Amino acid sequence: DFFLEDSGINSVTLRNPKTLVLNLAYSPIVSTKESLIADKLLILATKSVGVPFKRRADIPKHVYDMDCLIQQGLDEDTIREIISIMNSLIEAECSYRGMSYSVEEVITHIVEELESLSYIGFSKESKETAQYIENFQSQYLRRPNFQKSYGWGVRFLRLRFLVKSILQLIQKEINEKEIASLFGVAHQIEAQLGKLGEKRGDLRKELLQNYRHRIKEKYRFLKGQPPERILWEIISPENVEEIKDLII
Repeated sequence: DFFLEDSGINSVTLRNPKTLVLNLAYSPIVSTKESLIADKLLILATKSVGVPFKRRADIPKHVYDMDCLIQQGLDEDTIREIISIMNSLIEAECSYRGMSYSVEEVITHIVEELESLSYIGFSKESKETAQYIENFQSQYLRRPNFQKSYGWGVRFLRLRFLVKSILQLIQKEINEKEIASLFGVAHQIEAQLGKLGEKRGDLRKELLQNYRHRIKEKYRFLKGQPPERILWEIISPENVEEIKDLII
């Protein structure tokens, strides 16, 4: 508790808390959803303030946690708080480690790491990531919750979309309200894909044909992937509405 009290990030006190089936005799102070997302995103800035190379095996757990949190929904205030906390943590980490990186540089590092991770199942270099994922799922998840490589590809790309949007905000191209709206629409599009039934195959071909210029060397690999993976590969803040008109 005392670490959170002086951490500079937001926290909440849990009332009547339980762990599994046990009641706790005290009310712990825990990080807010926004603080957890901000902190875990920075773990992915492996070129600067993120996790060191020797701890890369921890990345799947943090990605899994973040994916669960962001799928609860992100509104304008949540986005604003995430960015504010990231700013504070970047300053603190740089000071502690004797580094000098701007917020924009660190967020760019996160985008680059997520782009690298998104090659899961596609490149030889991703075999190490696949092993980390297998270890994480075996240790922490029940088998019905296991995801194959394309499912993890979606997780990495979903986060990449969010962080790219945050980078555009830092560059003053969009605002928090627009990020929340864009992310919400992107999730609506993904949900619609699950309702298309036999049309999914035709849509996969259409997405690949229309957006081949965005996937370049991944094209041949993505031809055999589910449309959800293709969606998050091609979607960006600039083309959300265009893809929405195509699918919804």
